[in-house]
Amino acid sequence: IIGLGLPISMRVSAMLVGGKTMRATLVSAPGDEALASKVSWQINRIMMILCGLLVPGILLFIAYDIEAGPIITALKWLAIALMAVSTVTGIRRQRKS
Repeated sequence: IIGLGLPISMRVSAMLVGGKTMRATLVSAPGDEALASKVSWQINRIMMILCGLLVPGILLFIAYDIEAGPIITALKWLAIALMAVSTVTGIRRQRKS
């Protein structure tokens, strides 16, 4: 979702928020292409680290209740707390709409 959904949602939101008149006034500056490729690489790098290592690792440590020291324990509890906050936030937003 992060690697595919984030760039797509950024492009769609830029089209919806900016409008045709705003985009018509924009002029590309030297270095924009290089900056765009750097941003794209950073988004892909974040996706690879999070989805490839961190999230599956933490979920495995939670699922198998592996004790691997204080750092992993803190990350496990942080992940559990973030999931709870995300769930509560989703429920609240759903109730408002």
